Amino acid sequence: MRAHVIIIVLFFIAVIRSFAQSKHDKDLMIADYMYTHLAFAEAIKHYEKVVEYNDDPIIMIKLGDCYRMVDQTEKSVSCYAIAIKKENFPAYAYQNYADALMTLGRYKEAKELLLKYQSTNPGNRSVANKINSCDYADSLLKLPPTGILHFEPFNTDGYEFGPSFRNTDLVFTTDSVYTTEVHKTDKWTGKAFYQIRFTETNDEGRSSSEVKNLGKKVNGKYHDGPCTFCHDGDSMFFTRTNYGVSMINNGPKSDPKKLVHLQIMIASKQNPETKEYEKIRPFVHNKPTYSTIHPTLSDNGKMLVFASDMPGGEGGIDLYVTMLDARGKWSKPVNLGKGINTEGDEVFPSFYGDSVLYFSSNG
Repeated sequence: MRAHVIIIVLFFIAVIRSFAQSKHDKDLMIADYMYTHLAFAEAIKHYEKVVEYNDDPIIMIKLGDCYRMVDQTEKSVSCYAIAIKKENFPAYAYQNYADALMTLGRYKEAKELLLKYQSTNPGNRSVANKINSCDYADSLLKLPPTGILHFEPFNTDGYEFGPSFRNTDLVFTTDSVYTTEVHKTDKWTGKAFYQIRFTETNDEGRSSSEVKNLGKKVNGKYHDGPCTFCHDGDSMFFTRTNYGVSMINNGPKSDPKKLVHLQIMIASKQNPETKEYEKIRPFVHNKPTYSTIHPTLSDNGKMLVFASDMPGGEGGIDLYVTMLDARGKWSKPVNLGKGINTEGDEVFPSFYGDSVLYFSSNG
């Protein structure tokens, strides 16, 4: 009798262990699927369950990557710090770890990791640039501050970025929700999709706390923004998620690799009373197989610079320029070359006048 009881107990233990292992495998499978499909906020929920019993360095790195991609950088660094103590820590992760440390201003530690990576990849120009950036950042931090900063009243605990002036209106992109409407959530960030909003400014350039919408024709169900304006403010070029056939009414459209690309759209026929735009059309150089994003117009309206991951660039996302000809047509985009573009990403271009271009780069 006692032997039978022991067998039954062992059987139930085996079943419970098998059930627990099955659940663990399922969590890891879902987490990896979400990670591969760039749903980082969703992947975090499952990786956090997995690392309770499995601190494999690859899993810890993926969780660290997810935290980094949703701007939870402190948590990201903690994951990389656990993974790097393992014997089979992969070389590529040195860069991810270093990027997170640079975000936190820990440049000395980041440089040490980048030097380790460079020892096995001596020809990587992007890594060499990051090492130089670590030294340069330290020197910048020692400089005294200049100018006066004002915290504008429309800011929230979400993201407000990509500012652009439309006459006296300050137009920006945000993931903050200002109404009681139900908004879709981006599985990458776990937050609302980006929308384009604006606030009025006074003669001193200070903004109002009241935030207004540019209308449903500009702000759809998915990501919209940032934007740039013609000098008269009547036409706006902006970034939008690539929708279906009509690009306006259908859901987001992906390429054969299941990636959803972004496109540049042009809004025109502004209503002078509501300041909303009545007509939306796609930019002539959009393609369904890659993204065209972050447009900026020169003051004279004849040069448009934008970012794109189209084939034939220096790597990652590059900056391109197109010119408006006498017929009102935009010329074939030209890559701005190695003097500006790197193996990394060059994004958020912004003109100052007609001759100075500002942009961001992680290369």
